[in-house]
Amino acid sequence: MVEKETIRQVLDNTDNTLGKVFTFCIQFLIIVSLVTFSMDTLPDLSPTKKEYLRLIEVITVVIFSLEYALRLIVAEKVFKFVFSFYGLVDLIAILPFYFVSGLDLRAVRVSVATSAWTVSRNQAGGTVNWRFTTEDARIKLKQLYPINVVVN
Repeated sequence: MVEKETIRQVLDNTDNTLGKVFTFCIQFLIIVSLVTFSMDTLPDLSPTKKEYLRLIEVITVVIFSLEYALRLIVAEKVFKFVFSFYGLVDLIAILPFYFVSGLDLRAVRVSVATSAWTVSRNQAGGTVNWRFTTEDARIKLKQLYPINVVVN
């Protein structure tokens, strides 16, 4: 049996390979979900293609639901997770599939994925490694954009 802490490390930690792969897969599925949603709005789409798109939607929502269930299982405080920002966004993104047809909040997932990436990048202390100094930039810009002085 897999321990809760091991699952939590895969779900929440991108410092390990499995966590990185999991995060990449979820982000990939978010993009697939958005693309299929966009394609589904195209006019003159054949019934066969609509069936394929619906199948892809069902598969992605089931995977997102399993992810949410795993997060509930490994949460130290379930109530706190459910009402956290990410918990609510995930719930809002998957619930309409089960209860309301026609309401689609897949764009919310993209926003959350982007926010999560930004937060993890900031927490990791990521910095920009400039390849030139300010003085080098001034010299280069002066060469590219010389100042032409008009003398009267």
